[in-house]
This record gives sequence, C-alpha cells and structure tokens, in this order.
Amino acid sequence: MDSSKNSYIDNTFARGFIMFENALGFSNIIRSSNVNGFLQGWKQTFFGPAELWIDPRLNYATQRDNNHGVGVMGLCLNPFDGKNDNQSISEKLYSALKESEVAFFDYVDELSGSFIIMYRIGAKVKLLQDCAAAKAVYYSSSSRFGTIASSHANLISIPLGLTPDSRAERVYQNKTYAKDPSRYLPGMISHFEGLYALTANTALDLQTAKPKRFFPREKLAPQKLTTKLVRNVSKIMRNQAKLLAARGRPMMVATTAGRDSRVSFSSLARYEHTRFFSFHISQSGHLSEDVKVAQSLVSKIGKELEVYDLPNYNDPKFRKTFSMTSPRGIWIAAAQCYIDEFPSDAIHVRSTVSEIGRMFYGRRSAKTVTAQTLARTFTVTNFGLDPMVIDAMQEYIDRTSFSEKYFYNYDFYDMFYWEHRNSKWQNILCLEAEMASDVFIPFNNRRLMMLFLGLPEKERKAASLHVAITREMCPEIADVPYIS
Repeated sequence: MDSSKNSYIDNTFARGFIMFENALGFSNIIRSSNVNGFLQGWKQTFFGPAELWIDPRLNYATQRDNNHGVGVMGLCLNPFDGKNDNQSISEKLYSALKESEVAFFDYVDELSGSFIIMYRIGAKVKLLQDCAAAKAVYYSSSSRFGTIASSHANLISIPLGLTPDSRAERVYQNKTYAKDPSRYLPGMISHFEGLYALTANTALDLQTAKPKRFFPREKLAPQKLTTKLVRNVSKIMRNQAKLLAARGRPMMVATTAGRDSRVSFSSLARYEHTRFFSFHISQSGHLSEDVKVAQSLVSKIGKELEVYDLPNYNDPKFRKTFSMTSPRGIWIAAAQCYIDEFPSDAIHVRSTVSEIGRMFYGRRSAKTVTAQTLARTFTVTNFGLDPMVIDAMQEYIDRTSFSEKYFYNYDFYDMFYWEHRNSKWQNILCLEAEMASDVFIPFNNRRLMMLFLGLPEKERKAASLHVAITREMCPEIADVPYIS
C-alpha cells in the first residue's frame, strides 16, 4: 500500500468493536465524542440486551434464539474439525452451549486465531478471547452507563472522559524499569483509571463487569516426546495451515532464526500465497544475523525473503493515528510498515504464544502465588520490589482468580506468562499489527498448547518438540542453524 495515498485514518480502530448495555444511552455519548468520526461504516446491531458496534473487517457472525446466543468476531478456525468460517463456528458453539457451558468451553479450546467470542444464556452476556488473548478486550464500569467493553482503550476512555492513570506514567518514568527490554503495565494497571484489560482464560460478565475464570477445568495430561506426539502436533499445524491457505489470501509470515517462527515457516512453506518477511535496522546492523538465517530458510524452498528496513517507516501522519490506536504504543515503525507494505487482504502470521510451553520464566523458586512473587517475576529489574507493582499484582490476583488452587497441576509461572504477559504486552503488539491486517498465531490454540505444556521441563526448555515438528513438516530446512 502506498502511504502517500493513505492518510491512515481508516486504520485507526481497524478490526474494532464496542459493546454496551443498549438501554443506558451510551450510543449517544459515542456519537457526540471525538471517536465517532472513525466509526463511519461500522455495523450497529444487538446481542441480547447489549448493543454492538463492529468494524466490518472483524467478520462478525452469530447464531441465537430467545434463550441462547453466540457471536464470533475476528479470524477463527478449528484445526480439529475443519470448520473455517465464523458462521459455521458460531453454529457449532451455539449447539454446544445449548448442551452445557462446559461443552461450549470444550469447543472453544479447539479454536485457533485472533478473535472474540460473546455468548448469552438468557439475558446474561459474556465475552471471552482466543487462547492467549491476542485480540484485546478493554472494559470499564460506569455508574451511569453500565459496563462497556471494547477492542481499543480509547474507544472507552474518550467517550467516558476517563482520567489518565498516574501509575502508568510512574511505570514508564521509572529509571530502574527502563532497563527492562520489554516494558508494559503490570497487574491490572491500564493507561486510564477504571479501565481494565480482560486477561486470557477468563470471561467478562457484561452485567457485573467482573471476569470469571473458565480455564483450566481439569488436570494437565503428561506427555512424552514420542514419534506419535510429533506426528499429532504436526498434523494440527498442517491442518491450520491448510485451512488458512484455503482462504486464498496472501499470508505474510514473520521469519527469524528462532525455533518458534521455524515451526510456522515449516507449516506454511509449500503454499503458493505464502510470503516471508524479516525486519532489519541497517543503521545499526541490528537483526542482521536473523535476516541471514531467514534468507537461508527461504532459499531452501525456492522463494525470496522480503526485508524491511524499519528506520524507513517514520511518517508523522502515521504517528498521530498510531497514538489514537495504541496509547504509548510499542512498535510504531513495524505498524506503519505493515500498512505500507502488506496487501490489504493479507493474513499476518506471527509466531508468539509458543513461549508459554517453553518455560519463559526460568526462576521458579516459589510454590504458592503471592503478589510479591508475581511482581518479581514480571520484570528482571528491581522494579519488581516497588510497592506500586506489588499492589498492582495483588489486584490482578484478586480480579482474575489467579491462584494455584484454581490451576490443578499447571505451574503458576506458566499461567502467569500465558495470562499476564500475553494479555498486557503481546496483544498490544497484535492490536498494532491489526491496524493493517488480520493476525494469525499458529500456536494460539489451547488444546495445542496443552500438548507443549505436558512435556518434561528438560524437553520444554530445549524446545525439543519445536525442532522435531519442524523436521517432520519441512525436512529440507533441517540443516539451517538456529541462533535464538
């Protein structure tokens, strides 16, 4: 896409939604606020007692009757039964919900993608996200307008006139925390007072504005790194790739030297519409080694790597749009690059989430969840000793029912990476990427992630399953070295 022909305005709240109790007049507040101009062309509909505004790019589908209802928004597919569109998935979810809420959740666990699911039993409406909350949901409860949920913080904060949370500024101004390579807001702190991010594995009750944990629901089954497991996981990955390719859209695969992206590469390598890209920073040489390895990978399958030099993406017009989309955003140059370079109908394949199964947090001395333990785990710096961070983690524990007593035999360090880092940092990167296109993460599936988590610690730390399924799916790249 040529940025000189695009003001970027249409990308501001791309793939967004707002949901609220329709009887309380919040729709009039939206229409009179500064965000209304960005929402022209959005569909306005109802889901039970809730009003729903949706960007058409979110591909909303629903199935419902007077007592039960399900809606699916985003990119969603099921590699276990082959369902590959939101309508058929919403119908399957609806049938499961009529059977029981447990059956409904069991089917949710099979789904891959970046999506939001809403469901209704009677007048009670709930929202939940994909496996690792790659699709962001923010929510706030107003004494005047009830609960409001949205894909973007500013779609709530601007109409409600929410006050910036001073704690957020303290986080980013802290000199100790500045040394952390991946900074984000701890616990339930957001950029605005009274605004929360919904975290993975919890469902938001629209009436009470409270999240309720729905996963895990049973013990994690142990796994062994056998040929059978490798073939099973490879089959799931191949099924996802086949369903994604069947959509006939360009697939832009982020390609690095790491084990995670190697799996995604291997599953999608043979498809005609697959393109591979890497980032580079030519001024400093940063990522040069990644680019060299990525070029080796792509050359093995007879294709070329597209390399984007990030300093070239610095348009002042985009900065204004970006700040509205992502308050204090993370990767502005990458977000502009996606808009400028990707086809408008592209699917952006990212290889995150995988580290849930790779023991991201290595220090695991505590046996029980405490606010102090989570604060120290949150950052490699001494900022984890700050009372504000500890208080934020206690609020997080209380609001999300984050406790080992709900985790069966899952390790709470794994759950903390899964539910906190992904829901407060990774999904912001996905939000920024979705300014340009749909995002798909091949690892973002609960049933798949359970297989990775079930392996012994030694295998998980070595990413042995990653290496094995890469060799199984794409043996021609087996001799290309890993550097990360």
